[in-house]
Amino acid sequence: MGFSLKQFIDIKNIDDNHYDNLITKKIVLICDSTSQLLAIGLKKCSLEKGLNLDIVEFPYIIIEQGIENILTDVFNYSPDYIIINCSTQKILNQYYNVELSNRSNFSENWLISFQSIISLINNNYKGQIIINNLMEIDDNVFGNFANKIKQSFKYQIRDINLRLMGLSQNISNLHIADHLSLQYQFGNKVINQPKFHYSYDIAYNIDFIPTISNSFLNIITVMNGHFKKCLILDLDNTLWGGIIGDVGIENIEIGSLGIGKVYSDIQRWALELKQRGIILAICSKNEEEIAKKPFLNHPEMILKLDDISIFIANRINKAENIQSIKETLNISYDSMVFIDDNEHERNIVSECHPDITIPNLPSDPSNYLDHLRSLNLFETVSTTEIDNSRHEQYQKEYQRVKEKLVFKNKTEYLKNLGLTAKINELNDFNIPRASQLTLRSNQFNLRTIRYSIDDLKNITRDSKYINFTIELSDKFGNYGLICIVILEKKNNGLFIDSWVLSCRAFDRQVELLTMNYIVKIAKANNFKNIRGQYIPTSKNKMVKNIFKNSGFTSKNEQWELNLNDYKSKKCDIALN
Repeated sequence: MGFSLKQFIDIKNIDDNHYDNLITKKIVLICDSTSQLLAIGLKKCSLEKGLNLDIVEFPYIIIEQGIENILTDVFNYSPDYIIINCSTQKILNQYYNVELSNRSNFSENWLISFQSIISLINNNYKGQIIINNLMEIDDNVFGNFANKIKQSFKYQIRDINLRLMGLSQNISNLHIADHLSLQYQFGNKVINQPKFHYSYDIAYNIDFIPTISNSFLNIITVMNGHFKKCLILDLDNTLWGGIIGDVGIENIEIGSLGIGKVYSDIQRWALELKQRGIILAICSKNEEEIAKKPFLNHPEMILKLDDISIFIANRINKAENIQSIKETLNISYDSMVFIDDNEHERNIVSECHPDITIPNLPSDPSNYLDHLRSLNLFETVSTTEIDNSRHEQYQKEYQRVKEKLVFKNKTEYLKNLGLTAKINELNDFNIPRASQLTLRSNQFNLRTIRYSIDDLKNITRDSKYINFTIELSDKFGNYGLICIVILEKKNNGLFIDSWVLSCRAFDRQVELLTMNYIVKIAKANNFKNIRGQYIPTSKNKMVKNIFKNSGFTSKNEQWELNLNDYKSKKCDIALN
């Protein structure tokens, strides 16, 4: 779990050339205690997540009083993220220095001061801010009565955490690393290391520095497009107890009695994930008719067939079936989680598809759900209304994939789909989904720039930008908003600042429609050319040649299109 002192030293001395092939993000780390070990932990853990952090430390800052003294240096550094790490012990000391008569207002005053700092930062800064919520220290001055008396430290620290949650809801670039949950999970040993606290002013038990580091990095990695989209579930002894082919539907263990409650709770958890937008798939070595019976007929099943986007039950190797699921959903392996009680099956899938996240389940099924929850497998930084219906979209995509097999060629298949598109500018209704698209999409993303809701709102108010979104539908249903394009007016031309397309719309000719529309905008505004840039990542190789294939020529590390040379692309998408 932790780092030895030698590992800390080794990490500190890593040659930066080791990170050449990784995405580099600039971090400002502001702490009210010793920051060196946390900075090293962030560096080490970021490497494991495919990121390189360039970190500037500002330790020993009184968070709600002293940050303004360093802001000039912070802004000059132009960080991608500002991490503010608060020590509960330091806040306890501040609380003790407040007059007894004013302690009932301590949390309110702390948050007012902190909010003014956030406002000051945001007046000069366009990046993301991450602060930890506060682990609890019970000074036991009031005992249990602390829950009833407002001026107790227990009451005040809980009120600070509640107010921080409210503040983050109103400030889109403010995020909370949930350290309090780590305390619930691991107990006071996360912070209780008095020797290091008193001798070196270290806020945490050094064995938990990786855990603390990952709590910050989970937010950063999601903002850089690394997150889980799909949960693949086994059936026997995973969603219910027993092997249905042996014991029959009436004897599987599920429901309100005994061990059955374990499996019912796992299903409830999976259902909550589905309602949040995670795709649910089934991959089981079973006869399909038998495997579906509980979903259709068992009165105590929580999950129903309608909750499952892709249901595969057969005797084929699970690794092959998961490959089929991956290809149908058109997502990457590292965005999938596979849960199976059978260690042998887990090992086979892991060997074939090493990028899939495959939790090693405890031996006792009673501990399955607690273990899965502790892994924080499905971190996110945004939700939209479309998340609630995402599984329906992928169910329809499964139908499209099956129908495609009927046609001899792609052209006839696309014509049969009856594709129609609707083009709109960014507006208050579609900005949340458009922002999510820039955060989640990696494959068709030319420059991999992530935009928050506030970023896109600012773009709509800036006359130097032209933007549009595309919604797509066909005979099976509506894909929703699947494309966003941001164009910047530069030197009598248009620069393609961002062009992002959802994986659900791949191979639908949307890229042809999009390029035609970009050219139409340029000509309508009397621009002479269009320029673009492809910034390669490990995931966007599919768009490497999009400019070349559209008639652009390479020029000064960018691509340029003379509008007079462009020949409109034929596509079978009707504009609505």
